[in-house]
Amino acid sequence: MREIYSKVTRIAKKELYQFMKDYRVSTLNYHYSYYFEDCLRKHKIQLLEHHFSNRHIEGLTLIDVDGISFSYEKENPLVKQNFTKCHELGHFILGH
Repeated sequence: MREIYSKVTRIAKKELYQFMKDYRVSTLNYHYSYYFEDCLRKHKIQLLEHHFSNRHIEGLTLIDVDGISFSYEKENPLVKQNFTKCHELGHFILGH
């Protein structure tokens, strides 16, 4: 498990630091939404809010011939929604 965590951390740092360098974003002014929105735009990912009847589902990534979409539970608190969006992006970037 530790090896997987280290790999994910390495990939995340590489991606984020390159983004911050390319767009000249200071670590003092960074907000997750800068990178998140850039990824949505770059990969043409649709972001959709849903209400999942099964409370075990917080988010969902769909990839098909029509494109890519991330869905998240709209009734969750904003902090949980943001976590779920980033979680789905992580799956996408890591190819899960």
